[in-house]
Amino acid sequence: MGKKRQIIVGTCNGDGGEQRPTTSIADMPDEILELVLLRVPTPVCLFRAAATCKRWRRVVAGEGFLHRLRSLRGHSSRLLLGHYSVKSSSSAVMDLGTINAEFVPSPPRPASSGVHLRQRVSLDLLVRPGDLPHGERPVLTDSRGSLLAFVRVDLWCAVVCEPWTKQYSEVGFPWGEDEDEPLGAYDCVGAFLLGDAGAGGGHDDMSSFRLLCVCLVLDNTVTSVTAEARVFSAADNRWLRRSVSAELWDDRKHHVPGMDLHERLVGRTGGSIFWSAGYGRVLVLDESTLEFSTLKLPPAPAARTYYDSDNLRVVGSGGRGRGVVRIVRVVDDVLEALTATRLRGGGWRCIVVERRAGLCQLAGIEVKPEDWWSWLRFVETATTPGLVIGPAARSPSASTTETLLFSLYVQTMTLQPANKTTTLHAQWVFPYQLPWPHTIGACP
Repeated sequence: MGKKRQIIVGTCNGDGGEQRPTTSIADMPDEILELVLLRVPTPVCLFRAAATCKRWRRVVAGEGFLHRLRSLRGHSSRLLLGHYSVKSSSSAVMDLGTINAEFVPSPPRPASSGVHLRQRVSLDLLVRPGDLPHGERPVLTDSRGSLLAFVRVDLWCAVVCEPWTKQYSEVGFPWGEDEDEPLGAYDCVGAFLLGDAGAGGGHDDMSSFRLLCVCLVLDNTVTSVTAEARVFSAADNRWLRRSVSAELWDDRKHHVPGMDLHERLVGRTGGSIFWSAGYGRVLVLDESTLEFSTLKLPPAPAARTYYDSDNLRVVGSGGRGRGVVRIVRVVDDVLEALTATRLRGGGWRCIVVERRAGLCQLAGIEVKPEDWWSWLRFVETATTPGLVIGPAARSPSASTTETLLFSLYVQTMTLQPANKTTTLHAQWVFPYQLPWPHTIGACP
């Protein structure tokens, strides 16, 4: 047998001199390492990569990494962990004392890792030890980045929470505390997270968030209902701004049915928030100026005095720019797409009905008169939100209902059957991102 040769892996200087060991990943310049880490597929994997060693953590947490990550893969998609789905805030009273917000990872993960991620972003920290088993729970009304905003009526406060780091802050509502405020009833209709007020566009966190809270106020002395908005600054630890709308309705003359938080809210788009205000009107709040206005809907094909999120949604501008919104409503079997334009001096111009179609005809099904169509929010992919609609078809025993889901494409007014196995459907859906960069924490 021939003599075994010893193989040495290395490089040669070209002159037969001393061999040097091969280059390892530790010799990679930070600029090249950053390019590699920018292409890590998911935020969880990136978080794990940052935990590998101090150097990798320093690169990921370095100034400018997040900006380059967003430029390469989009503003939010690379940090998206999933969505919290809320079926109805009226279900906030739960038998098991849980919060009515289910986390769904995006993209879908294997069962074991999905369970671990759900546990990591669980909302159980918001359930107080003294809470009654069947008592009210915080109602999720908004999300921004890694922060969630809730309304807790029983404690008359808003709650801002960062599930990943297990932090939360309770902000007591200001209504009913001032002696000069009129006596009356107060109905909070939502808490919404605003963008960072700083010019640097930094990431919002528990120390810098701004919270917009809106309340309907019934003044018992004049029996009128108005809307009031307040902005809370976590950095200043106080309420900063206040605005009040004109009278929405006279409670002696008009009775507007009570609605829960998610039923009254009908949309948030283009820097404005929209609520059903009863009698064919929509209450609009400009988030930047805190100015209220009302939007009057044209007469419906069938008589209807009020709308809620089951039959009315503001879904965006349809690519027509700021100051234009598209509204979709359902009255019985009739589906309508409408357009409204904001006026320069304030208020909204008369709505134009763009399209009108029969839902049964579009869906190719028959629905009994006692059945109904309603809206649900849905997400088919990690970054593509939309609307899904379906009739509640009763079974022959009339003891249960089954919703047939159809995806709605407003541009073409077409319906397509929705895949129940891939469609996340709920009354509202809130995206949730990995907190950045303070979760990583830079190392020297």
